[in-house]
Amino acid sequence: AIRLRYRLGGASAYLGLAGDMARTGHPERVLALYRVAADIDGGSAVARAGAARMRPELGQFEAAVPEYRRAIELDPRSARATSAWPRHCPRRE
Repeated sequence: AIRLRYRLGGASAYLGLAGDMARTGHPERVLALYRVAADIDGGSAVARAGAARMRPELGQFEAAVPEYRRAIELDPRSARATSAWPRHCPRRE
């Protein structure tokens, strides 16, 4: 019932919850909220960048790369995506 209520609120409801929950120390839950937001609004660079930021916290460095790429494709000027990528996904030599 809770999921349906927020789904009716659209992606922004999930983005808000993810932002609030990001301070709680539960990156797996935050990632799930960002993923739902991205499923609802496939064009949300914010949802993709948010998901990308959570992946390294879960040890999922490789999975962060396509999330960041998609966020940048959706919004090339996205500061959330372009500034965080180098910190979270360093180049491997």
